[in-house]
Amino acid sequence: MEFPKLLLYIGLILATVRDFCIADDPGHIHRLPTNSIPVDYHIGLIIPDLEKSNTYHGETNVTVSIVRESFYISLHSQGLKINEMATTLMNDTITYKPTNHTYDHKTNILSLYFEEQLYRGNYTLNMKFAGNFSQIGSGSGGFIKIPYTDEEKNRTLAATLLVPNKARRMFPCWDEPAIKAYFMITVIHHEKYTVLSNWPMRNYYFTENDMKVTYFDRTSTVSAYLVGIVIVSNFVRFTNTDQSVNVWCRSSLTSQARFVLSIAERVTPLLEEYTNKTKGVPKIDYVMVPNYPIAGMGDWGIIIYDESKVVYDDSKDPTFQRRNIASLVAYEIAYQWFGNFINPSWWSDLWLSEGFAVFFQVYSLNKIFEDWRSMDCFVTEVMHDSLHLDDGSLDSVSLLVLTLNFHANDTLVNQLFVNQIFGKAPAILRMLYYAVGDEVFRKGIIEYFATNPFGSVTPDDLWSAMQSALQMAPYISYMQQQDFKIKDVMDTWINQNRYPVLNVTINYKTGEVAVTQKCFRVTECINNKWWIPMTYADQSNLDFSNTMPNNWLGPDQTSRVEINIRDWIIVNVQQTAYCRVYYDNTNMERIIRYLNSEEYKNIHVLNRAQIIDDAYAFLLEDQLDSSVFMNLIHYLRRERDYVAWRPMFRILERNEEYFSLPESKSFKSHMVEIFDGVLQHVGYEENPDDDDITKMLRLNALKWACTVGHVECKRKAAVKLSEHLADPNTHKVPQWWEDWTYCFGLAVANRTTWDKIMELYQRTSDKKFWKILNCAEDPDIIVNYLNITASNTTLFNHKQHALIFNLILEAHARNDLVLHYILVDFNNIIPRLFLTTLTIKKIISNVFSNEQISRVNRFAETYFKDPNTLSSIRKLIENRKNNLKESVDIFTKQFGRNQT
Repeated sequence: MEFPKLLLYIGLILATVRDFCIADDPGHIHRLPTNSIPVDYHIGLIIPDLEKSNTYHGETNVTVSIVRESFYISLHSQGLKINEMATTLMNDTITYKPTNHTYDHKTNILSLYFEEQLYRGNYTLNMKFAGNFSQIGSGSGGFIKIPYTDEEKNRTLAATLLVPNKARRMFPCWDEPAIKAYFMITVIHHEKYTVLSNWPMRNYYFTENDMKVTYFDRTSTVSAYLVGIVIVSNFVRFTNTDQSVNVWCRSSLTSQARFVLSIAERVTPLLEEYTNKTKGVPKIDYVMVPNYPIAGMGDWGIIIYDESKVVYDDSKDPTFQRRNIASLVAYEIAYQWFGNFINPSWWSDLWLSEGFAVFFQVYSLNKIFEDWRSMDCFVTEVMHDSLHLDDGSLDSVSLLVLTLNFHANDTLVNQLFVNQIFGKAPAILRMLYYAVGDEVFRKGIIEYFATNPFGSVTPDDLWSAMQSALQMAPYISYMQQQDFKIKDVMDTWINQNRYPVLNVTINYKTGEVAVTQKCFRVTECINNKWWIPMTYADQSNLDFSNTMPNNWLGPDQTSRVEINIRDWIIVNVQQTAYCRVYYDNTNMERIIRYLNSEEYKNIHVLNRAQIIDDAYAFLLEDQLDSSVFMNLIHYLRRERDYVAWRPMFRILERNEEYFSLPESKSFKSHMVEIFDGVLQHVGYEENPDDDDITKMLRLNALKWACTVGHVECKRKAAVKLSEHLADPNTHKVPQWWEDWTYCFGLAVANRTTWDKIMELYQRTSDKKFWKILNCAEDPDIIVNYLNITASNTTLFNHKQHALIFNLILEAHARNDLVLHYILVDFNNIIPRLFLTTLTIKKIISNVFSNEQISRVNRFAETYFKDPNTLSSIRKLIENRKNNLKESVDIFTKQFGRNQT
């Protein structure tokens, strides 16, 4: 069951990540020869009626600078049909014709060879070509044709998706991030279309056959992959006073799209002030494209969004949906500075632009909407997940090199890539921000832009700018005295994978605290060390506001401080450093005791969250006893902050698959007691004055309280469902409360209520009711559901019967009465589309006790006669027994043994 989540933009990226694959084989990544570079592109495109053609034509006139005498020019082209006979190269006096066009399919490099030597100087390269629009869903990027429905009419638009190396699919070009040039774009198109691009439209005129020519102003220097074009019909625009911010959308969505404009108008000036740089473009178009393949694409001067990700209807959408929209919009605006105004020199430095875009997305919203607490949520929503993924699954991968080894067809590497670029990178930048302070960080950013205007950068450019700012900051004298080099420090974070664990031990006779470091999941081969900013607070000095490092823990060093021998100490204030902290047993016991007191709020909420998240990580590594963890999370019964609760919600998500085990009973009972304290505080009703954080705490607490068996939680859901069904106009259920109300309400409801839901399905044929009807926990109701789906072919066809039967097996085969009925009436209730052996396999994979497995085994031995079939089933049963034993071991290792 899906519940709303408090997402920063990282959540959207994880769902719709940009295609950053730069080669099918990372061993074949080739750079272009450096003998020629483009200076100025003049690109003309002829776009047909998009409803009738999949092909477009184009012509480029590129001013090329030959910087080293040679006989060839090399550039990129992929999937384009080049008119080789028409290719020419001209200077002031001579026209050259290439003698040969040579194409490398692995590198997409097209080389033009000439009989005469090309001397240094500027030439004009003219090429004519034809290209095919990419089709939506193909995953190929480039110039994409997108069908959609508007006002009950089928329409088609075209939009670019060129990052990181798909410009070559649209027009022949030098498709590397460090190679920048000016662009002048002209588009010939049907007059019914509006064309948008990076820079403002300069002029247009109409021609014969209902065609129109649209000219755009010359851009600043830009990389080819940041060229953006959108071709739409029947879109409307609304804008700010100086028309520098323009939102384009379908006319029916004008009211729902205005929130985007309001965010753009607030984030843009904040970033201009912080960086001391304007956005570098005369305007930015925010274009809401239906069915766009990813959440957003921030080309310079034109940002393309998937329409569904940025529309907000305040009459039906939850208020916290605004956070998701604002996060996406703010991210792409920040990318205008950190990915477009300056951009990485090569894909290995991609983390610079993406990491900064995420960081300043969070920073901006944290300033604009203080009650959203975006920076706090970043730590628990993004950084914590990053730490769990950054565990050495790929031993050779660091932040710096991961982009070079990314395979789009490798799910694990894909996930790690996204984590590194969009999770770890901004977390490390956040660490640097707190380590040097806002003033130095801002001055460093200003220097970063001032020394690299419209340039391509490497991490060393950033470290150099930060070092210059640091040297001018008198209040960080200890860094200057230590000859502190930001490059040396930060290189330990970008050149190594994993992260450090700070080991904190206390001499309880003297009060001396010793802090050392080791690599998380250290091995004989991996023993990385870092420079780590050290901050701490103790029981006598409850200062969790000072995030400036007391000192730095270098590789192979020990940091020492003194505290009162009766105090606890907490290291890594507000979890500013990207690391975990491991405490000795006595200190951990003292912290737990304090958290379980009324004074728990004296510990900063981010440290409360970190203590839980770190403890769980150490629990998984057999470095923490389950009893210690259970004592720790017991304090959550008094916790009222979603930020502190979020690690526990993630722990429950990771372990939900084990909640059907009999061995989970004690843990679930413990969680019921904890949730009881929370629900007594937040209640079961949404209040208009609640902030989004409180709403998210309530929704998640209700979901998980019901999941672990909180009786009152389910009863309240049943009451709400009953009231809604009796009078839906008076007792409305908001969309974001539907899952809890319908599913958990039906879990303990009677047959009468269940029948009303079935009547709703009969009236609406809405497929969502299949799962809702399956939420009932009464085995008699589920048996009735089995019979209805098997016998009522008018209500459920064979395919629907199969889908629902599978849902029932997954949720209820573990119930003894349901399992008994399925086996007794086996031939009558299995779907026609299910093979009997497939049904048995499904049943075996959804029972959770050896007694149930034995029952299925006895049935199979009498039902099936074929020896091969029986042999296969016996293997499945043996595997299931082993899987259950493994699951029990995993669960009891985490949450205690001998639970019944």
